[in-house]
Amino acid sequence: MVDDKDKEKVVREVHRILRAGGRSAWSELSWGKEPTQEFLISAAKETCSKGISNAKTFEGWEKLLLHGGAKDLQVKKVMFHVRGLLGMVSDEEMTNGIKVIMKFISDLRVRARMRRLNAFFDKYPEYLGYGIYIGNKEN
Repeated sequence: MVDDKDKEKVVREVHRILRAGGRSAWSELSWGKEPTQEFLISAAKETCSKGISNAKTFEGWEKLLLHGGAKDLQVKKVMFHVRGLLGMVSDEEMTNGIKVIMKFISDLRVRARMRRLNAFFDKYPEYLGYGIYIGNKEN
């Protein structure tokens, strides 16, 4: 897990090297609400993602980015939801979407994993999302 001081150092360094008026963009796993310990344990087990332990609430990321030097922060909040295979094609674009569908059809392990992840996302719709954060460096 990366601590907040290290994350803030990264943001400060990005804004230090940006030209005046430059922009930074961040796409970060974000919580819709503060996660419970039960959820975090389940998420670590089900998703096998190291990003889970580094996620923050939308507001937490905003605060960290502003403290790190981002100005005029724009935020787009997106909550995960299961959209099925056609939704996958829409999300991943046609070529990647078709590749995912082909793996889903042809590989039993991929099919089982996707079903488990979909069930997990359905169980906790209020927690999992991502934020797109765009900040400016002052002129």
